[in-house]
Amino acid sequence: MTGTGPLLLLTLLLCLPAGMLGGCSSVHEDLELQQLLVPPGGGLGRRARGDAQAENYAAFGDTIYINLDPAMLGLAATDEELSLLNQAQTVAIDGTIWVPLVGRLPVEGLTERQIESLIEQKLSTYYKVKIDLSVRILNTGGKVFFVFGEVRRKGVQVFTRGDMTVLDVVAMADPTPVANLGKVKVIRADPSHPQVITVNVREIIQKGYSGYNINIKEDDIIYVPPTFLGTVGNFLSRLTYPFQSLFSTAFGLVSLGWSYRWLTGNNDYYYGGIF
Repeated sequence: MTGTGPLLLLTLLLCLPAGMLGGCSSVHEDLELQQLLVPPGGGLGRRARGDAQAENYAAFGDTIYINLDPAMLGLAATDEELSLLNQAQTVAIDGTIWVPLVGRLPVEGLTERQIESLIEQKLSTYYKVKIDLSVRILNTGGKVFFVFGEVRRKGVQVFTRGDMTVLDVVAMADPTPVANLGKVKVIRADPSHPQVITVNVREIIQKGYSGYNINIKEDDIIYVPPTFLGTVGNFLSRLTYPFQSLFSTAFGLVSLGWSYRWLTGNNDYYYGGIF
């Protein structure tokens, strides 16, 4: 017993650093994961956030139009750099646009008025005259919403209208015959307090009651669930999915054999059997 004591102590001392390192590694991984998680109020985790219906803002993929004041068109005609401002630009993946003399300018998340002020401020260091311009943001893919469920047109949809409602989305998405229009869900994602609103679109269509025909915002998720029969059909479809390719191959071989017999003149009806 006296010989095993020092050996046990040595084993514990050797394992202790390894355990401490494992614990440190776990803490480090937790910190990295925490940095990746969407913060409260972060919606779907996009860097550019806001309410485009209240005041439009620049997001990745949006097109920026910069228009000089008419009083400055004469200066732009003689200044090649300034004339380049009138060219439409798409917000790059790094959230910037290119401004003459200034270079890349971060505009992601900024409103039209903020971009105007920023460009005027940057260009004022290069010109003695007051720079006066206006900015318009056209959503060409930066702001979207999502449609899933029993619809034929599902997935990401570009948010091009500020007055789009649930009925607009459902009509555009083309519901399938087994879509349950009485329980359409509008989901506003949030890491802490997501909102889920159930809308009876069938009642809107059949009775004209529009109390729940709510306005859609960017990043909303619209889910159209199946009816009971649709749920059963989807279950059976998933159940038989692994065998669909086998059935298709079997029927293909039968069809090929029948075609061969018909071409060779031996087209008497009989079952050749493949199993």
